[in-house]
Amino acid sequence: MSTQDTISSWWHSYLGKREDAAARGLAARLRRAASPVDVAAEPAVHVLAQRLRKQEQVIPVARILAEIRGDTKETLARRLGPGLKEPAISNARFERLIRSEHDALVSALRRVLPAVDRRCNVGRLGADLLYWNEDTRIRWTFDYYHTDMPGTASRVSQETTE
Repeated sequence: MSTQDTISSWWHSYLGKREDAAARGLAARLRRAASPVDVAAEPAVHVLAQRLRKQEQVIPVARILAEIRGDTKETLARRLGPGLKEPAISNARFERLIRSEHDALVSALRRVLPAVDRRCNVGRLGADLLYWNEDTRIRWTFDYYHTDMPGTASRVSQETTE
């Protein structure tokens, strides 16, 4: 199972059913956690850490996934970007977001999620947070502006013609 699938499956099992009191309670505790220790004290976070074979790296992932209300096919960056309409956040705000690291990244993401009704591709967001690096940031910029990364479109068209 891919990292994205693992994260998505975990979110759907533990946080996605907001009509369930247990999911609402867990989400609230993760959102209100005052420290990484508070997040790590949740057994569900240990399940995610075991599934991903990661430890402290899952803490910011769990914190952000607790903010998400709906899983969509579109990435967060794509939902934030202009597309055919006004962007959900300005270019300058997006640039500050993708330059953020660690706790600042978690805070920035928490602030932009209401702009997209707290809905995005859960698995992709979780995997991106887990492996937040230069390549991820570059992909986010292409998603934000609704454009294909160089080489991506030609590779897709080649795959469909073969």
